[in-house]
Amino acid sequence: MVSSLTVDRQGFLWVGSREGLFRYDGYTATHFKPEINNEKTISDTDIRNLYEDSEGNIWVSTNTAGLNRYDPSSKKFTRYRHDASDHTTISNDSVYDIIETAEGNYWVGTDIGLNYLDSATNTFKRYYFEKDNPNSISHDYIYNLYIDDNDDLWVTTVGGGINKKVKGEDRFIRHRISEITGDSFHDEVFAIKEAANGGFYLGTRRGLIQYNPQTREVQTVDIEAGEIRPGVVTLATTDDNQLLVGTIERGILRYDKANNRYEPFNSNPLGSAGQLPALPVLALHYYNKKLFVGTWGGGVYVARLGQLPFRVLGNGGDGYRLDNRNVTALYQDNTEQLVGTFGGGAQRLDVNTGAVSEQLATNELFKTEGVLAITQYGDWTYAGTSTGLWQIKDGQGTYYQHSIDDEKSIGNGYINSLVATNEGVWVGTGTDGLYWKNHEDDEFKSFKNKANDPSSLSGYYITTILQSDDNTLWVGTRSSGLNRCRITPWSCQRLGMHNQSRHGLLSDNITHVHQTHNGEVWVATNGAGVYQLVDQSTIQFRAWGEADGLSTNVVTSIQQDDNGVLWLASREGISQLNPKNGNIRNYKAESGLLITHFNRTTTSEDEKNLYFGGIGGVLVIPKATPFITAPEPTVKITGIEKLRTVSKEKQLNQVAQYHTMDYGDVFSVEFAVLDYSEKPHRYQYRMSEEEPWIDLGGRREVTFYNLAPDNYQLAIRGQDVFGVWGETESIDIEVVPPFWMENWFKLLVLIILATLIISLHRLRLSKLKARNKELMALQRQKEKALQDIREKEAELMIAFKGLRNLTNRLETAKEEERQHISRELHDELGQTLTATKINLQVIGALDDEALIKERLDRSISMVDGMIEQVRNVSLSLRPPLLDEAGLVPALEYYLEVIEERTGLVVELKASKGVSGNSHDIRVVVFRVIQEAISNVLRHANASKITISLSVEDEAMCIRIVDDGNGYDINAVNERIKHGEHLGLLGMMERVKGVNGDIKLYSEPGKGSTIEARIPR
Repeated sequence: MVSSLTVDRQGFLWVGSREGLFRYDGYTATHFKPEINNEKTISDTDIRNLYEDSEGNIWVSTNTAGLNRYDPSSKKFTRYRHDASDHTTISNDSVYDIIETAEGNYWVGTDIGLNYLDSATNTFKRYYFEKDNPNSISHDYIYNLYIDDNDDLWVTTVGGGINKKVKGEDRFIRHRISEITGDSFHDEVFAIKEAANGGFYLGTRRGLIQYNPQTREVQTVDIEAGEIRPGVVTLATTDDNQLLVGTIERGILRYDKANNRYEPFNSNPLGSAGQLPALPVLALHYYNKKLFVGTWGGGVYVARLGQLPFRVLGNGGDGYRLDNRNVTALYQDNTEQLVGTFGGGAQRLDVNTGAVSEQLATNELFKTEGVLAITQYGDWTYAGTSTGLWQIKDGQGTYYQHSIDDEKSIGNGYINSLVATNEGVWVGTGTDGLYWKNHEDDEFKSFKNKANDPSSLSGYYITTILQSDDNTLWVGTRSSGLNRCRITPWSCQRLGMHNQSRHGLLSDNITHVHQTHNGEVWVATNGAGVYQLVDQSTIQFRAWGEADGLSTNVVTSIQQDDNGVLWLASREGISQLNPKNGNIRNYKAESGLLITHFNRTTTSEDEKNLYFGGIGGVLVIPKATPFITAPEPTVKITGIEKLRTVSKEKQLNQVAQYHTMDYGDVFSVEFAVLDYSEKPHRYQYRMSEEEPWIDLGGRREVTFYNLAPDNYQLAIRGQDVFGVWGETESIDIEVVPPFWMENWFKLLVLIILATLIISLHRLRLSKLKARNKELMALQRQKEKALQDIREKEAELMIAFKGLRNLTNRLETAKEEERQHISRELHDELGQTLTATKINLQVIGALDDEALIKERLDRSISMVDGMIEQVRNVSLSLRPPLLDEAGLVPALEYYLEVIEERTGLVVELKASKGVSGNSHDIRVVVFRVIQEAISNVLRHANASKITISLSVEDEAMCIRIVDDGNGYDINAVNERIKHGEHLGLLGMMERVKGVNGDIKLYSEPGKGSTIEARIPR
């Protein structure tokens, strides 16, 4: 049970009911509940009345728990309760009304007395009915309070009429209405509104009365015979001073001041669609052309007032109701509309009286047909139905239906569109394409889609046909686009999605093609809005759709008004479009529109009106209906929540316009379009006026996280159910940076970074320098290695060359040695042997023993010489003592021979143990010494050689020193590499062959030294 309603200055709806106090933003209802141990909550759930004062506080009158004041800034309630022991408290806890004075104090009415609340002291002064005091209030049961334009307080009571408080005095002037009318129920006054003549409209248990307190005249509202006077408990006035009356028995009535009678607020019966339930109306509140209605048991209802000059025909009572109210075809015929319905045939409708006549055809089958298109030519009326085509004349219909056996019959499927000409009628079918029929013939000519013919129709399902003033036939299809056809010879140009870039038509589902009074062609589509043909020569279309303000892109039919404004019907309502300035106005169920679902191509016009057919009847729109720009909706921020800083602002009445938040905080903003349509809205936001709007779709909350430190101006805008945008007041948001994002910290960090970078740079430079040195060293090593390699290669080449020279020299040496041995054997031994032979031969011939003895002695001497020669040759090749006596004796013998032969002084110094070597080492040592002496004899011109042999660290050490000429050691080494100096080379190879080491020391003129070390 809703007992009170109010809309606060922010636009939020407050609802007082038996179930408690609620605040509603169009999406969410916030329920305020009492808490036993919390005095700052509301005191009761049974709410009588709501009132907003000049400071935005909400005063809540309860039935059993006194008065409450809700402070939106603190979000807390203050309770005012009755205390029998304290006369400065409220007189009773059952509170009915409160009103604020010009001084900021309050009058409070209860069911036991009137109270004056001093806001400075929070104390009450009580006023009661006193039986013996005519200046007291007339009754203690106070129901309603009103302060008029003269700042006088008027008090309505239940049982005592009304009272006027005398200014500056504690007395009242009583006005008992029953004393005038004789009806005691007129003293039960539940509502009061000031009238234009200085009087009042009073809502009483016995209906509405008009009362003039100056003349004490009463006027009751006239009623029809048999009518009852309804109990009036609430009144509301609109912007145009209409008085709306909330009643117990009859819902809401409108008071006709000129005729002093009631008019129904809504012509439909209570409980029907678009009407209130058959329940008592307890509260009315008019706000921004919306009427909020509180009922007993039915909740809250909202109606939008004063917007629509439209009528609906075909949905009345007997004689005024179509056989079926789903209107699918309209055709204007003089003062009547030919109305086709889906399942109810076609009837005539008198647009002036609303009367509905019998069916166009008397055929029983026709009466139940689904009529989708109607046209006329002369006496003929054509009706396209869901099963075929009717040609009607004088109430009799000829029925044409598809026949498989007759190729001249009409095509199969629904007959969706008809266009009559002087010669015949064009018929659009829902399955087989387009047909032509002469008026007088029964044959049909087909025009169909041909797969290999691009000049044929684009599809088979025809939805709409228009023959324009230039004799062009426009044919729309359901899924194959639009066709622009030349009739003779037949040829069609196809328009649609396949060539949208060329022509701009973005849909293949065409619902209606309409030609305006000035010859313009407009095309309605199912899903892509409406299109205006702006260039006839190149066939260019200009689109209008949701982005331009239409409530939907599904447009079912088009009709032009005399003022050039287009009316566009859809499945959500109807819209006005002014092509000159692009302004759009949408009308929907929320506007009070009684028909919102309009059918395809179902429209017509006459001299006075435009007609649109849909589910519910025929909508009549007077021509030249003014284009009134829709008011911007109220869009409010309903809550702000800072998650990290634990700061919440969910109070709808007042949301702060400036907020600070730390960087990294989560900042959530909730908002709502306050049109109370309970339909989805569209929202956008931006953070500054320079930024574009960011679309949120139907989401009514946006959350920001990690906003960069800066100052922002958050603005939200919402699109209401009519497609109109409204914008909130911007909220200033300052995101406070942390210390590490402050400029001083950034500068400090920059300095530190710069220092670090410089240090790192220097460190890197030093490392680079060190690395460069390493690389340079490596480079030098590389170059040295390369040089060494090159030198080694050169040495190797020299060695190879020397090896070849050595090989040649060795071969030469062997040949020389052979020649030497051969010469020794030939020259010495050969001659001696020859002489010996001769001597022996001579001896054979001699007889003289002396001569023989002489010859024998000579031969023996020759043999001794040969033996000596053989010994010398053998010794030069290998001394036998080396194997027989050892190294030192062999050397001593060899050196003696050298001294005897050459006169060279040779000194041998041999330590103990030098003879204890292996055979190979003895040979190597002997040959080294032998070769050294040979070299000295050949080259050194020395007089003395000193040879030292010793054993050191398990190695045989040889030292040979001469006092000869000496030589250039480097030159000698080079020659050795080239295979020269075979003697020295032989010594080196012999020593290296036994893993020894040999060194040569010499300078020109200073003799030479050879040192060798051979492991034992």
